[in-house]
Amino acid sequence: MKILSVLLILLLIAGCNSVIEEKPKTKIDLKESEMKKFSSYEELQIFIKDNVAKVSYGQTMGVRTMQESVAPAQAPSAAKAGDVASEYSQTNIQVKGVDEADIVKNDGKYIYVVVGNKISIIDAYPPENMKILSNIELDGTPTEIFVNDDKLAVFGNKYNYYYGYRDAPMESKIAPSGIPSMSPKAFIYVYDISDKENPELERNIILNGNYVDSRMIENDVYVILNSYINNIEGVDLPVIMYNGKNIEVPASEIYYFDRPDYSYQFTTILSIDLDDEMKEFSKKVILMGTANTIYVSLSNIYITYQRYSDYYDYTDKIIDEALIPNLPSDIKDEIEDIKTNTNKYERLQKISDELIIYMNRLSEEERMKFEKEIQEDLMKVQYEIQREIQKTIIHRISINEGNIEYEANGMIPGYLLNQFSMDEHDGYFRIATTTNNWGGGWGIAVPMVGIPETQVVRAQAESIINEERIIREANSLNHVYVLDVQDLGIVGRLENLAPNEQIYAARFLSERLYLVTFRRVDPLFVIDLSNPSNPEVLGKLKIPGFSDYLHPYDEDHIIGIGKEVREEGWQQVQGVKLGLFDVSDPSNPIEIAKYEIGTTGTDSEALREHKAFLFSKDKNILVIPILLTEKFSIYEGINYLWQGAYVFDVSLNEGFKVRGRVTHTTPDYKEQYYYFSPISVRRSLYMDDILYTISDRMVKANRLDNLEEINSVKLPYFEQPLTVIY
Repeated sequence: MKILSVLLILLLIAGCNSVIEEKPKTKIDLKESEMKKFSSYEELQIFIKDNVAKVSYGQTMGVRTMQESVAPAQAPSAAKAGDVASEYSQTNIQVKGVDEADIVKNDGKYIYVVVGNKISIIDAYPPENMKILSNIELDGTPTEIFVNDDKLAVFGNKYNYYYGYRDAPMESKIAPSGIPSMSPKAFIYVYDISDKENPELERNIILNGNYVDSRMIENDVYVILNSYINNIEGVDLPVIMYNGKNIEVPASEIYYFDRPDYSYQFTTILSIDLDDEMKEFSKKVILMGTANTIYVSLSNIYITYQRYSDYYDYTDKIIDEALIPNLPSDIKDEIEDIKTNTNKYERLQKISDELIIYMNRLSEEERMKFEKEIQEDLMKVQYEIQREIQKTIIHRISINEGNIEYEANGMIPGYLLNQFSMDEHDGYFRIATTTNNWGGGWGIAVPMVGIPETQVVRAQAESIINEERIIREANSLNHVYVLDVQDLGIVGRLENLAPNEQIYAARFLSERLYLVTFRRVDPLFVIDLSNPSNPEVLGKLKIPGFSDYLHPYDEDHIIGIGKEVREEGWQQVQGVKLGLFDVSDPSNPIEIAKYEIGTTGTDSEALREHKAFLFSKDKNILVIPILLTEKFSIYEGINYLWQGAYVFDVSLNEGFKVRGRVTHTTPDYKEQYYYFSPISVRRSLYMDDILYTISDRMVKANRLDNLEEINSVKLPYFEQPLTVIY
């Protein structure tokens, strides 16, 4: 007799790691415990040590009104003198009035660029006189910047390298592996740039940890930072250095939730008034999981992170409800004894051994009956434990003119793709997630003794006889939840969309959600959210390929950028694809235009970073960076031919038409066609009728109508040689 698979219980539990949530008849309380404050450092240390110990490391995953996405041009108040553009583009943002930091900013005259460890300030308008006015050199690596009138805010990280353990004597700081350790620090520098040729450092804030994200509303900047807890035996409290003075955050000012987690960090929310140098920053510090994706409205910050429970913790539930009811009394007694006298890890092997002995004594007919009964009972158990396995935790912090107050928290099944998976509208918080089944293509596997594998596959295939079964056994499912902003309780839900696909792009616009899921074709869902308690699909469009980012063209049309996909053949993913969708009839969305760039290997930073996407309906222009290949060989790989920016005319009548291309390739620097090359165009912007493209090495100005080159300046980019530390 042939045993076709391994441990029954391990596979059962692994399959339950992302099972499907049953739609409840009543509102489910998925709330965290109430927020508390520690009374002392000792209490904080004991809490972290005890609660981390309670949680084993389970499976984790690598994670994928019509709002104006490009804020309207404003009076360029930062540009005090000289010629100033009458209109200019700004960073492509998600929420009108909530600015997002980026590597490039402009104010209608000056361009500010992050270049290596420097910030370059360029007098860019008029372009004929374009020149660099100053370069601010930083101790650390700048990540993003804001510009507000005469203030420049710079965010970034720096690392202090050392060997061995932080508290060891200097002479003994050598790790056994010889690998250097890092003590990360995040910095926030605020400069007075009223004199563009001589910027002055006004405020200097350094925090042990990492910069996560930030937003700016009028003059107030809100910054999210994470501080790692590297040693649970001696927890380092967050320390903020402000203008050279150390401010340690005491344990009595740290908020927490009385619940175990597999990983803890201190998340610090800071607010800084760029307009008032004398006003001290405000802060809130919360002990939580690793904050990774945020959404910010005009009045709230939503901080999210993922929590994955250890599937071993559900062993007894699965055994008691899916296995034991189908066993004879003598085997039940054996398993109960194993449960009583072994830990949760040992019992898997021991119970599996007992099951193999039991199944080997059954006839083929008895085995088939036993396997079928287990499968059916296991399906029921999955529904009950799904929400305990894979969750997104949401924290809401209210903001108002720099004031920060913690307000509420909530929890939903699944994980987020990015910030566009979230939205606040008319007192509701909307969010789209994906849940995965880690058990494999058929969901749950059981050991089948003495049955040919082809028969196993055939039996499983024949069991999928209706939609409910398909949903139960899907590898992944997608969901939309509507939460009340005040308490983040779930008030509406739309679950189990697109079995075996996952979310590739999402965009909430007023009372609709446009959602793209993908496996082989691109279903664009139009979802109605006008009734928060009852979200529903209005229509969907299935076409080859997928979109990674969705952008509003107007109230009835959406632009998508992603990849083209062939439905057949081994080389399925093709070039970068632009699509224009008519959603005026939500029950019947239509792709009215598309344009494909290159073939397999062609890429664009705009697929992953919305700030690299420049669009203006008024100017009839769309600009995206492109790394182009037009030939792919399985033997030679990808042959990159060109990189730069594609400039399109976009209209409802004619779709996408290439106006031209701009490259930063020069005679002395033309062979570097690889990802993130110094000559890769990363951002673009316009001032009046001038298009500016920015790479690490250059800012180039071209006429917007015919793309004739006007001028360029070389940036102070330094190509550092690869350093290997032994």
